[in-house]
Amino acid sequence: MFSRVYIFLIFMYFFAALLAAVGHFVYFNFIDDGFIINTYISQLESLKVDATDEMVASIDGLTETFSLVAEMSPIHITMQLIFQNIFYGSLLALPTALFVMKRKKQAPDA
Repeated sequence: MFSRVYIFLIFMYFFAALLAAVGHFVYFNFIDDGFIINTYISQLESLKVDATDEMVASIDGLTETFSLVAEMSPIHITMQLIFQNIFYGSLLALPTALFVMKRKKQAPDA
């Protein structure tokens, strides 16, 4: 019974990831226009003023990472997110399947 529940949940999370991918693509292609990434970069630059020497290196690394993400096209971001959602869904399906599977009734001791 566990395998049926697990396969059902894998497919449920897969199709949920596909549905979310449509929303992600619409958002990143038509609405965002780099707003989120630019906001993160500007926040990191403002943190740099009060940061210690060790933190400045970390902030520079984060800024470089966000700059790389800003260069990605909306379809690449969407594909990254869909694979991430499928991976997390497959991990989440295991404990969920264990929780909701039917167990055989045990005969009461007489």
